[in-house]
Amino acid sequence: MFSLAHITRNLLLAALVAAHGLSLAQVPPKKLPTYDCLRGNSRSAHCEQLLRNYWQHEPAIRAIAVHYGLEPALLMALVAIESQFNSRARSPAGALGLTQVMPDTARGEGLQDPKVNLYQPELGLATGAAYLRKMWFEFRDWELALAAYNAGPGAVRKHKGIPPYRETQAYVPMVLALYREFAWADAMARASK
Repeated sequence: MFSLAHITRNLLLAALVAAHGLSLAQVPPKKLPTYDCLRGNSRSAHCEQLLRNYWQHEPAIRAIAVHYGLEPALLMALVAIESQFNSRARSPAGALGLTQVMPDTARGEGLQDPKVNLYQPELGLATGAAYLRKMWFEFRDWELALAAYNAGPGAVRKHKGIPPYRETQAYVPMVLALYREFAWADAMARASK
């Protein structure tokens, strides 16, 4: 039987690797700086922070996903890839918070003062969840919704599918693969109760 801690460590390992644009199959485990930590053999500061962030935000991610009609595992995967559960994350392009929403997008979703409020976990999560749901209702396809979340809906419309941008081409399968892992972990946790 798998423990929740074992499942969580494996998922977080996958999230860390995916955030660097790789898959676990592409990286020999001993070459990953966080491998020993996530396997419980070491305690690097980065890994400890990732685990703290995950456990701190996991209940809010689940609650907000349900509120917006999303599967918690999907929002969890998006947050893992976007920010590695770091509510203070800022991308080079200026996306902010757990869901890495751009301030202009957040304003379009009705968020006041996004440069401050996207860093507030619940507000940032709610804004990202609302935007993802909006993309789902526009495209009615999760691959296209995720592509629009990453590259913008205009790019998806222009290319009539997932845009040929390297980042977006990698982003969509990474989020969906991690979503399946989180959904599996949720199913295992429910089965063990």
